[in-house]
Amino acid sequence: MQVAKVICRITLATICVSLFATASVSARAYDPAIEELVRKHEFDAAAAKGKQLFESQENDPLNWLDYAMLLESIGRREEARNIYLEFIQRFPGDQHVAYARGIVAKLEKDLDWFPQEADQKLSADDSYLVQTIIFSTLGKWPKSKMPIKVAVRVDGASQVPQKFLALSRECPAVWQRASNNAVTFKIVEGNTPADLDIVWTSNSNRREVCDRQAGTHVDLQMQTGAINHATIYVLTKSHMSGGLLLDTSARRIVLHEIGHALGLWHSKDPDDIMYYGGMHINLGVLTARDVALINKYYSRDITDLSQLAIDACKKVTSDHDSRLFPQLYLQQGLACNRKHNYKQSIECYKNAINVLLQSNKHRNEDLIFNYFDLGDAYMTMNQYKEAEVNFRKAAELSRAENGQPNLTRIEEFLFYCQIENKQYQDAEKLGQALILRLAKAGQLSDMADQIYVLGTLYHAQEKYPQALASYKQARAVFDKLHINSVNANECRKQCATLKP
Repeated sequence: MQVAKVICRITLATICVSLFATASVSARAYDPAIEELVRKHEFDAAAAKGKQLFESQENDPLNWLDYAMLLESIGRREEARNIYLEFIQRFPGDQHVAYARGIVAKLEKDLDWFPQEADQKLSADDSYLVQTIIFSTLGKWPKSKMPIKVAVRVDGASQVPQKFLALSRECPAVWQRASNNAVTFKIVEGNTPADLDIVWTSNSNRREVCDRQAGTHVDLQMQTGAINHATIYVLTKSHMSGGLLLDTSARRIVLHEIGHALGLWHSKDPDDIMYYGGMHINLGVLTARDVALINKYYSRDITDLSQLAIDACKKVTSDHDSRLFPQLYLQQGLACNRKHNYKQSIECYKNAINVLLQSNKHRNEDLIFNYFDLGDAYMTMNQYKEAEVNFRKAAELSRAENGQPNLTRIEEFLFYCQIENKQYQDAEKLGQALILRLAKAGQLSDMADQIYVLGTLYHAQEKYPQALASYKQARAVFDKLHINSVNANECRKQCATLKP
């Protein structure tokens, strides 16, 4: 008897909501000379002048933040991180410490996955694409969602200038024109349900904006890459100065966050609307590079775009000690899975694993994800022996990491494969351990699934009394929780028809 398969493919990184963020507006206006140097892309000169100003006012906390933002703005992320860290140590009671910690966490992730040296060698166009492939969820709004219904809302009793609401209603059309109508929008009013909610708030303690100027949450169907809904939160006042946002800043932030809601990530060029740094010279307009990427993103397959990103990185670096190439291959594999091209996804995961094993600095966590996804792809193709080998490797590494990430999920898939491969003794032992662990964790729905699967194991061995006892035990939980899944309904059927 074949084990009932999970209907929706579930990866270890099962994420329905993804968070993107934009850097806060600077505390005060930058030195005009520095702004002009950045505008001209004379970054070394801008850094030198910024350092002079910084060293002349080292006791001013905001001066530290301004200098860190400048360094971040010109691509010197390692130096920026170090300045933020020293700011946190020197001024632990400053009101901007939470903001600084958030930026440090973002920068450390960025540097881990996308080394500064590689980024500096890439053109701005290639860097823009690579960042989108590495850091985004690779989600797109499906054609069935067009036009995307947009509502501009006010959070509770927040005081929001009408001009902010008005410009927010204008911004979607900017992206629509840029995409040549590949993405289209419709503004809805009142309490009408929307696909994209733009919410303005004056509450700086709200979770979505407590350490950033704005944030975008994207509800994504991971198995298909289809974006179902997105919510943008924007703070009306500058996190740094406490003053109301300038009109140009408000427009730029809304356009930037809509870009995230459409699936794009960051650009390293301060001219672009999707630029990530603290110094913004963009006045709320899309550049030719923004336009090119949104068109490329919605007109080409993600697997092709990920290959372009890989090829671009190979031209400038052969770094096997960072997470750059493994992450690119992992994302490409995910894109192949969504197209049901499992043979190609298998090659992607193998590429990622090979690079990781060659690295002197690889993390078990990265190997676990790739072994799991490789096993998942084999399992989808009914190649259970190959799947079991890779799930077993993922499980062994996860146990070495104290069960992280998600040993239980790995072992559930290993359990299925062992049954399909008729490794009944091993499967029974693993299944019973899983059931106990899930019961202890209070994960009753998952526990019932595993009890049912254990019943199929006994059923396959013609151990009908044990099979029926497992089915009845699982049915009791399914009934109590009012679960009507495929497994639950098949379990009820077996309880009614199987004779011990």
